Amino acid sequence: MRSLLGLAAAALALLAAPPALANGRFPSSNQIVFSPTNENIIVGRTTYAILPSTDNGKTWGYLCEDTLALPGATTYQDPELGLTANNSLVAGLYQPTVGLDVSPDLGCNWNCIGGPLANQQIADIVVRPDAPHKVLALTGTYGASADAGTFSQIFQSVDDGVTWAALGTPIDPSAVVSTIDVAATDPMRIYLSANRHYGTARTASLFVSMDDGATWAEHQVTGFNAPVACLDAPGMTCQSEDSIFIAGVDPMDENRVYLRSNGPAATSTPGDSRLYVTTDGGQTFQMVKDFPLPTTQNSDFIQIGEMLGFALSPDGSKVFVGTKESGLWSASKTDLKFTQVNPNIHVQCLAARQASTGPELWACADEISGFIFGKSTDDGVTFTPMMDTVTSMNGPIACSASGQTSAACSTDANASACSCSTYQLFCMNTEPDDACFGCGQGGPPIADGGADAAAADAGRSKAPSARSGSCGCSVVGGGGAAGLFAGCAIAAIALRRRRRR
Repeated sequence: MRSLLGLAAAALALLAAPPALANGRFPSSNQIVFSPTNENIIVGRTTYAILPSTDNGKTWGYLCEDTLALPGATTYQDPELGLTANNSLVAGLYQPTVGLDVSPDLGCNWNCIGGPLANQQIADIVVRPDAPHKVLALTGTYGASADAGTFSQIFQSVDDGVTWAALGTPIDPSAVVSTIDVAATDPMRIYLSANRHYGTARTASLFVSMDDGATWAEHQVTGFNAPVACLDAPGMTCQSEDSIFIAGVDPMDENRVYLRSNGPAATSTPGDSRLYVTTDGGQTFQMVKDFPLPTTQNSDFIQIGEMLGFALSPDGSKVFVGTKESGLWSASKTDLKFTQVNPNIHVQCLAARQASTGPELWACADEISGFIFGKSTDDGVTFTPMMDTVTSMNGPIACSASGQTSAACSTDANASACSCSTYQLFCMNTEPDDACFGCGQGGPPIADGGADAAAADAGRSKAPSARSGSCGCSVVGGGGAAGLFAGCAIAAIALRRRRRR
């Protein structure tokens, strides 16, 4: 496997322009979260910051990683995010920073959740679609030894993240959980994804609870990790898939669940990234889309060609998937025959919602695609750029450093720590040929969705520079820190790959 320095050297030689790095990773976008009650509020997640918008994506604020105590030199994770009914932002951290944080004001102040959730590794977060004041956090905390397994327990808040309590019974500690989801049409139905074992013995399971987490049934995903021929060991078999994730639950059918997989970390194994569906709550599974992966991978343990995007239309009738290499694909729920809708965007995430003007499909992409965050109203055939470049922001969100403020786990300051100097330094390191907006250079930073923030459209209007259009500084592919493998190497590799759900 080539080192980060090797990749950087290759990039310099090929592109003749140094791509900017965010904590050792190329700046990229990888999640979009919508408010369940206010379509103007959207939160974008990137490898360098959390970006809240209070004006339906016209402008984006900058919430630096220091806010959540993500160490700049070793950050290889992205927090799991959720927005509740009163627009509290919930962030779950896994490693090296751990814990659950809740912001009641969209990122300025944070409450570090203590009690039984103190120092827990948060595997995933989901806001209940039927009751968005309720939010679930799934822990996946590794024990002191490998034999101890993981502490996997659902915790629930019924008051927008203010208070939390354990829900139901813990999951088998020998299973490594990854994602959680709740059926919109049956609030008692909870799904979890998990993996067991390693290499060619690795299996994937869908855990199903019909009684709100009180009891669980485990269903193994048939066809997962079908062995493939090893390229460097003729006559031997190698691993073809690594981990399983819940992609989505049909909003109209609690029995219909989609799962996606990623490929193995071994560079000598071709591998596959696949989409599975169960229409009977996990009793049976069908593989409906396969993205074969080449042996070449980047240093972030992400196979080239991997499925990074999935979304369901608001009525569940259409399924969207995407990769950076092959673009956007869609299929009807009735036949699941996928066709390539848009090969020109490098898909890094997908999200869909029902807006007041109709259904919308949003995507994370890169500057070569024409946008970092984009919106489509024609099922992905065309996209309107909502954030053009990595630095198309309006500056740090406006937060007070005085008075009664609260901070996230392992920090001692609220988001006022995201100073203009920090923001400007990031912008200049990323786009040295362009001026940064915000901090007096492009209009006021986003505050609380007031008239000034809604009027400012600088973040969206900024056009890509000629340099950024050619070098693609927002393309995913950077490497992690040298200390990645400290502790349990297998767990760390699985973690880094899991963050790409």
